[in-house]
Amino acid sequence: MNFDCVVYGCSHYCNECLPDGVDINSDEVFPVFSTTELDYYPVCEECGEQHTYMTLTTEGRRNEGFWDIEIDGKSYRVEDVTTEGDLTVIETEDGYDFIVFESLEDAEDIIEEHYKELAVNDPQEFAALIGVDRLVFYALGNADIQEVFNEFRNQASNGYFGNECTVTEDTAGEDLRDELGFDPGIAFKR
Repeated sequence: MNFDCVVYGCSHYCNECLPDGVDINSDEVFPVFSTTELDYYPVCEECGEQHTYMTLTTEGRRNEGFWDIEIDGKSYRVEDVTTEGDLTVIETEDGYDFIVFESLEDAEDIIEEHYKELAVNDPQEFAALIGVDRLVFYALGNADIQEVFNEFRNQASNGYFGNECTVTEDTAGEDLRDELGFDPGIAFKR
């Protein structure tokens, strides 16, 4: 058998906990296979054992707390994970949005890439941001243009994405980390 839990009379039971006289092969007994997707982990009506070998739906993972995260010492239940371009956003049940990154350096990389793309795709806007005199200074080889991008990188800590928050280490559940594709270390509250 590749199941340890069955449904009988609208209740879950361990295979060995079925009421007296009920045969596991009866037409009234339904196995719960590991491929079954549920909104919760079933608990045996008789002994109270929770069966966790089956797959949970997205709602089930949330119900079981797999999509919880602690940010700045407060627990949040994540309602949804979305992407906005290169940004990963978590939306919480109580209406907060956080842009999350694995590290501050990852946030800075996104900012630097944005400004490098701006320099290539809209040089006039880029020149307006840093000033024409400064751009000429760099163009004449008086300094490395990377210095400008390094200054932009610092904007991550200065409100570029929102208010910087700390994700408490190891508080993002495994399913949430799988959904994000990384273990978040920093968040920006919008």
